[in-house]
Amino acid sequence: MKNALAIIFLLLNSFACSQNDEDNSNFQLSSDYGYFVDVYDHSKEMLNFMKEQELQGGGPTWMALLTAAFQLESPSTIKLINFDDEADAVRVSSNDKNQIIKVNEFVEKLKSDKKFMLKCISQARKGGYIE
Repeated sequence: MKNALAIIFLLLNSFACSQNDEDNSNFQLSSDYGYFVDVYDHSKEMLNFMKEQELQGGGPTWMALLTAAFQLESPSTIKLINFDDEADAVRVSSNDKNQIIKVNEFVEKLKSDKKFMLKCISQARKGGYIE
């Protein structure tokens, strides 16, 4: 069973995260404590983009962007995730592994699709939950 979980973790980790020296998220699975992903992007490109948008770019910013993404594309499932945004990253957790996979999909979409990112920024500003 442990080997199967390790293989699942490795497959999901390689699928869900494009790790490099400058960015991204730390995708973790744990059957004992639920599932979580740490979301951040400290690359120069992303930090410059955030600055242009007058955003901080840390945990609260990513929490707002993900909240907006869920509201726009999967509003009924947002209640299945939890946020902890007290640092330069946001930890998103859930008892539902599929929700964490969805979070990672939104992170990749936010990073790769500037129109979607701007739409989420606008949604978060309208809702008053972005700094």
